[in-house]
Amino acid sequence: KKCGLELEPAAEAILCEHFKTLCANRQEHYCNANTVRNIFQRVFQRQALRLNKIKKETPEVLTKEALSLISAEDVSSLIN
Repeated sequence: KKCGLELEPAAEAILCEHFKTLCANRQEHYCNANTVRNIFQRVFQRQALRLNKIKKETPEVLTKEALSLISAEDVSSLIN
């Protein structure tokens, strides 16, 4: 929310489960800040691709809320 984005509840659940798995399987000196940043960079790229597709097909649905939403679609293909 700090940067004006909001996670769809399903996206939040997917990410939480993924981060729990990462933490459970980490090594003693594993630093996950870089991993988290990389995941979100890929999520932002997926969001941009999804929004671009919507813009081409139905630009009228691109509201401020739609532009600031991270959807389950944005995260699921990167995590699973």
